[in-house]
Amino acid sequence: MPGPDDRTGITPDQRRHLLEALREVPAWRCSLARWHRADQALRAVADALAADDADALDTALTELALAETLRVRVRLGDDTDEPPEQVRDRVDRILYSLTEEAEPDPPEEGRPRNAAD
Repeated sequence: MPGPDDRTGITPDQRRHLLEALREVPAWRCSLARWHRADQALRAVADALAADDADALDTALTELALAETLRVRVRLGDDTDEPPEQVRDRVDRILYSLTEEAEPDPPEEGRPRNAAD
């Protein structure tokens, strides 16, 4: 049985999948209960990213997908809402952290990027 030392970090493919999933969230229309579930999943995503835990990220992404009502037939008359502000903010923070990691820092002024110290 794999132990904690056998865990691998989050892969570039997982990050791409996460980016795709997060970019879809603002278009979702869910019940308030499902938005609560999505918010919990987004918290788990943030925790998994902070811990660089690939397994936890996979679990959190599954939970996030289950929160979306577009994949689950909504009963006629169920109220659906746009993402609450806290969900939009959480998605924005996660997206920002992912894109900040992907973008290299600009070189210092007057110094080429690959200059030796």
